Amino acid sequence: MIRFLALGLFCLAFFTAHGQTKNFSGEHWSNISIGSTQESDFVILVSGEKVFGRVVRSYNLTNYAEVIFEKDGKQVTYTPGELEGFGLDNGQLFYSRVLPEGGELVFLQVMVSGTIELSKYRGRYFLDNGSRFEELKAKYEDVIINDRSVKRFAKPYIATLKQFLTGECGVVRYSEIDKLPFGDQSFVRIVQEYLQCSNQSFEFHLSKIPLVQVSPIFGGGFSYFSISPEENYIDQANQLGAHLGYFGFVGVRFHELRVLPRFSTELRVAFSFFETELASSYFNNTVLVTGSEQLKETAVYIPWSFQYSILKQSQVEIYAGLSAGLWLGKVTTSGGIVDEELLSRNEIRISEESITNPLNPKFIPGLKLGSNFQMKGKSRFFAELEWTSQGGYYQFSLINRSSEYARQRLSVQFGIEF
Repeated sequence: MIRFLALGLFCLAFFTAHGQTKNFSGEHWSNISIGSTQESDFVILVSGEKVFGRVVRSYNLTNYAEVIFEKDGKQVTYTPGELEGFGLDNGQLFYSRVLPEGGELVFLQVMVSGTIELSKYRGRYFLDNGSRFEELKAKYEDVIINDRSVKRFAKPYIATLKQFLTGECGVVRYSEIDKLPFGDQSFVRIVQEYLQCSNQSFEFHLSKIPLVQVSPIFGGGFSYFSISPEENYIDQANQLGAHLGYFGFVGVRFHELRVLPRFSTELRVAFSFFETELASSYFNNTVLVTGSEQLKETAVYIPWSFQYSILKQSQVEIYAGLSAGLWLGKVTTSGGIVDEELLSRNEIRISEESITNPLNPKFIPGLKLGSNFQMKGKSRFFAELEWTSQGGYYQFSLINRSSEYARQRLSVQFGIEF
């Protein structure tokens, strides 16, 4: 009896580490329970029992060291040794398996299942045809060329693919395999094409997971504008009266990238309004010159930003990023008055003339810090801080003095993502 038990355990370990394609298209791995049409997360215990509930996750993870499963308000944490596998409501499937090099069980993500199975674990890809289970490997290696050590990207996965994709349907794809890049999309495509050509049934388990989610956004906020001299004269000073401007925006956000879920990018179009009064002056031993002018600015601001999520959960997300864009502004000046006092003669001259020359630089880089919060449904409310700077934005001239000033903008903005 003990011998048979030992033999059974050995065979189980052997087939776990070697070829053993599963049938993922049956009811056992379906994310829809009997008598229901609602897709749901589930786990399959090592006993074979299937339990529907919710896998607690912050976003569409592809790497799980353990699974936190919630059922009827209670949470249980499972390791790969405690589950046959689990599935998500979006169609993702994971099952417990030992990798070809041996070691402990891990949760392997199924990408394509059928007579040939393509799976993934932490950026590594694997093929299984029922008798062989091998990794699609790629690596950098040092080679000597003209007595110099050079790093070369080696592609052992090309030979592995040719060994698995046999027959006429494989041979006709050899030239394509030779040029095949290393990654999700290329491996999925070549395996699917081969199985279709061979008239073999298969299932693609990423169809409900988009490469990227696209969400419209809109919002508004206010900006605090300040200026700083780029050519600083000790005897000349310029400052703005009011500092607050207002803006509104619409845009689109690209997020939940299948390969890089923590990264997102946005393109916005904003309309900005700012009105202030300039106070300008300079002083020396012989003359005191002061001036003032009204400034009114309207602008179209088109920023493109890239963000990285520092914290990413279903209810809240905190992110930081960089932005670069176009600032298409129009500055209107009015009421420019210059007061020149000649100290030696005790004489005052007043003239009406413009002080401000807007240089209107178009490029505007910036930094961003923000957070968004889950609202009803899929909508999210977000709040952001953005800092931008534009060099050489204004040139201020008083009589025979002129200087260029950069402008900084600190904005607080709120909006809704759909």
